[in-house]
Amino acid sequence: MVIRGDRIIDDRYAPTELAEAYANVLRLIYPADQIRAEEVTATEAAYPPSRPYDPRD
Repeated sequence: MVIRGDRIIDDRYAPTELAEAYANVLRLIYPADQIRAEEVTATEAAYPPSRPYDPRD
């Protein structure tokens, strides 16, 4: 995810083995912003981006 101030301005999902490549591309697109990666669990990854994982489900 790309963070500007206290807002997430871009959020992408990528396979673990491509995470560094995605981060490098995001650094080119957003050179002045913070780039952060988080590994998701298999349960979280099973949910589509249109309906993200919610532990209350």
